[in-house]
Amino acid sequence: MKSADGYLELLKSVTSASSCPPLLLFCAPDEIRRRRFCEMLCDKFLTKAGLDVASSAVYLDAKTLDQRQLVSLRDDLSSLSLFSSFRIFFIRNLEQLSSACTETFLKIFSAELPGVACICLASGFPAASVILKHFKSKKAAVVLPELEGEELQRWIQKE
Repeated sequence: MKSADGYLELLKSVTSASSCPPLLLFCAPDEIRRRRFCEMLCDKFLTKAGLDVASSAVYLDAKTLDQRQLVSLRDDLSSLSLFSSFRIFFIRNLEQLSSACTETFLKIFSAELPGVACICLASGFPAASVILKHFKSKKAAVVLPELEGEELQRWIQKE
């Protein structure tokens, strides 16, 4: 099965990869799939690699980030962790990042950072969004469609 915008292919490559993608935007209208995606990444790239999830997974909420916190985040991303050789930063609610912080955010995540992966999560973006365009230009955007009918029922039953 092939999707029009390639999201299925990208999702399959991420889930079958031997290393975590350094940068990825994962959009799904529902919290269930976003949460399960985070759990899968933690299991595959942290737990199975023998790393402690508590010290290797960092969760941030974009709606609370301001310029000062972004500068602090940039410094944290570029420093080595004393507790883990690899860290995954999960940035939730990226669609709620203030417009004043967007440019700084994109600058921080335009270069790969060794020993760090940044997984951004969002419910969705307008097609003209600067953030969405940035991730799509890097072929790092998985944008899942709304669940409907039987698919929706299947996900609800799993919960």
